[in-house]
Amino acid sequence: MGLILIAMRHSHSVSSHECKDHERPLTDDGVELARATAGTLGDLQLIPEIIVSSSAERAKQTAQLIAAQVIPETPLTVSTELYLAEADVYFPVIQQTAPHDQATVMIVGHNPGIARLIQTLSDRTLSVGPATAAVFDIDAASWTKLHTLSPNGTSLRHLIVDGLIDT
Repeated sequence: MGLILIAMRHSHSVSSHECKDHERPLTDDGVELARATAGTLGDLQLIPEIIVSSSAERAKQTAQLIAAQVIPETPLTVSTELYLAEADVYFPVIQQTAPHDQATVMIVGHNPGIARLIQTLSDRTLSVGPATAAVFDIDAASWTKLHTLSPNGTSLRHLIVDGLIDT
C-alpha cells in the first residue's frame, strides 16, 4: 500500500505591512485561488484524510477552504512547528500527527520550506507560487517508515498551479 502526500503552499495573503506576519489573512483573490485548487483536488478525487497546516492565519484559512470544499469532515490539525518551517520539518510533523492508517495526508505551509520539500521530492526545480499543490505517490507502508527527505520511492503525480493541473 502506498501513501499520498499533498503538499501545498498557502494562497495569496495581505501584505506584511498591514499586520504581523503570523496574523496575515488571505486576500479575496487568495480565497478564490484556494477554492480553485480545492476544486481541482476534488475533480481528481484526491481527498485528504487529514490536513496539517501551519499555525499562520493565511495557511489555516487555505486549509479550511480546502477542507470545506473537498470534504468538510476532514480533520484539520494546526502545527506551530510548520510556521516558516524548513523542508526537513514536514515529515516529522506528519509522523506525529497523522494516524498510521491514513494514506492521504495534506500539508499546508510556507515558502521557502514547502518549495524545497516539493522540489526535493520531485527531484525537479519548480516554481511554487501561492496555492500551488504538489501531489506525490510515496512508496511506503506508513508515515513512520519515512526517515529521510528523498525523491527515492516518491513520484510527482500532479502539480496544481493557479488552480489548474500543470503536470
